[in-house]
Amino acid sequence: MGKKSFWPIFCVSITSFVLIVIFCMWGIYTALHRPFKSHKKEKYILIANGQSSAEIAQDLKRNDVVSSAVLLHWYLRWRGPTFSLKAGEYRFKQPLSLIEVAKKIHRGDIHQYLSLIHI
Repeated sequence: MGKKSFWPIFCVSITSFVLIVIFCMWGIYTALHRPFKSHKKEKYILIANGQSSAEIAQDLKRNDVVSSAVLLHWYLRWRGPTFSLKAGEYRFKQPLSLIEVAKKIHRGDIHQYLSLIHI
């Protein structure tokens, strides 16, 4: 194999690798930012005190709030330990993106019940 035949194969290999990386990055970006439209009605999810991010991600996936528990867990780990998740009952009344779900739980936007006491 001569030097002339090496460069075309090398260029095609590098180009293919770059295109695959771009395609994968686009897929991850889309999965993080696109609202997951699986659930049509309100969902109430209870996050217990001391629950791990992996358990929370599994609960959200099981209840069709997010499309991927693995991607949510990776996103939460990437955000680091300062991106804490708050316990409570959360109401998801419309489809949200994976990032919006994570931010909602981080802010602690829990569902609050209104109680009226007549005296």
